[in-house]
Amino acid sequence: MNRNRLSLALSLALLASPAFANMRYITLPATPILTVPDPLHPPVNNFSGCTSASSTVAVGYEIYAGGFRMLCADAGVVGFWTLPVGSVLVGVAPDAGERFLCPSGTALGGVQYIEGLIFPFPLCGELIPDLQGGTVHRTVLTTTDNLVVEKLSKGPPQTPGVVSCGPAGYVQTLQASRNAAGVVTGFGAICNSIVTDPIHTRAHVDLAVKTVHQTAVLGRNATQTFAVAVFNLGAAVVSPSNISLELRFDGSVWQIQPFANLSCTDILGHAGVVDLLVVGKRCTITGSVSSDDGGISVNFQLSPLGLGMLSPPSATPAPIISTKVGLVNETLLGADVNDTNNTAAFPEVLR
Repeated sequence: MNRNRLSLALSLALLASPAFANMRYITLPATPILTVPDPLHPPVNNFSGCTSASSTVAVGYEIYAGGFRMLCADAGVVGFWTLPVGSVLVGVAPDAGERFLCPSGTALGGVQYIEGLIFPFPLCGELIPDLQGGTVHRTVLTTTDNLVVEKLSKGPPQTPGVVSCGPAGYVQTLQASRNAAGVVTGFGAICNSIVTDPIHTRAHVDLAVKTVHQTAVLGRNATQTFAVAVFNLGAAVVSPSNISLELRFDGSVWQIQPFANLSCTDILGHAGVVDLLVVGKRCTITGSVSSDDGGISVNFQLSPLGLGMLSPPSATPAPIISTKVGLVNETLLGADVNDTNNTAAFPEVLR
């Protein structure tokens, strides 16, 4: 990524990125957007941010009793990421702290400070790419639980305590104020814009998919509304009747309800002597999917089947839903030349 080259006392961690991960920050003047100083001690400012050496965006952070660190991820061309990686730890070694992680398809877009707390809550914004110009923007700021806090189309006054990086800005770096004892006494943030690679030399057909607003933590009996965004990175316009969108999940534990403008049928599987198990849904999307419209988005609702007790809690993140996009008939346009971006599976902790 091409980011601000900050003169930091702490060097930032370097994250390796796959070749197709191309969403990154652009160089802008570093602007602190929030500071919560300690009035009793002179602050000592330290930074924790995501590296400028790879295609990486900030997707959350961890807070400890005596320090914090940014969480970074490779977001790909269309803004989908799966694995957050911790940046440099600022302060003492981690203890049993708190992790704040944005939902799938979003990144840190601002913070909200609530009086009485020494740290701000992260606010997340969608990563909506313009594949013609390479810019990335969002429309709302939400909590990590998908509660809308600020609509960027709304005029002043803003929600109390909310500081936004703007519709095309995202948090790049967190800043800590520390007292003489080394205890974190306040936080700040620095914004930059995110860009992605515009399409110049295109394949004929190249579909890509991502999910948006799948939370990092999900209750066994919780209902979750999420979106599936389909992009055509190729030159050809693909008819929706020739697009197959598959959602794979455990139909004995979960059920998925599609919203309007979708035609879906169950995918049935076999397990030993038990037949006709639901293992997913296959859907047809309405509306055109071209390389000029930035992709289209369709909505689904995930809910437990019964009381959800068949789904044990797990502290290890694992995908509950796997989403795949493809062509119904490849002979009409030719094959999809790149299958590395055809599947989206966001890991979630089940509680």
